[in-house]
Amino acid sequence: MKKRVLLLLILAVVFTGKMSAQKGMNGIGISVPVGYFSEMKVDNNKAKKMGGLYAGIGIKYFYNLTDYFRIEPSAEYSWSTPSYSLKSMLNFNLFLKAPNPVRPYLIAGAGYLMERYEYTNDKGGRHYQNGIGMNFGLGLDCRISHTLSMQFEATATGIITGDYYKTWAFVGRWGLTCNF
Repeated sequence: MKKRVLLLLILAVVFTGKMSAQKGMNGIGISVPVGYFSEMKVDNNKAKKMGGLYAGIGIKYFYNLTDYFRIEPSAEYSWSTPSYSLKSMLNFNLFLKAPNPVRPYLIAGAGYLMERYEYTNDKGGRHYQNGIGMNFGLGLDCRISHTLSMQFEATATGIITGDYYKTWAFVGRWGLTCNF
């Protein structure tokens, strides 16, 4: 019974009042990405493909330029067997609805990605990859209160380097931010 009353109170807070991102509001928070990466290397006209699951942790900041447009710099550290990556992105979020407690948005951004892979072959070794990356996808911003919100995102991040490596990561991301 207590759980139901608590749930009803939380829902009443979420769906009433002016608890939405508005012009000038900013925040800082954490993100937890979970995804799948796929890498392709073209060497001597032969394509080699690798991939796998990964998870990570990140930090982000956002600033609402208008009621519909937000900028969001972020940094994430991700790992999987046998690799890790560090990514620094500047995303632009375009909200599809007027300010209210639950709002979908489009994501587009660019940044710098550094990745390291350890692999075994005849020679064994490590592979390092750095380059400019791009990011795009969809998100959902859910206001819990005026000072707390959650984000759910589905994105694709790509990196293309000069040595014919192409990497794509398909990511689901959960975030929690403190707004001020």
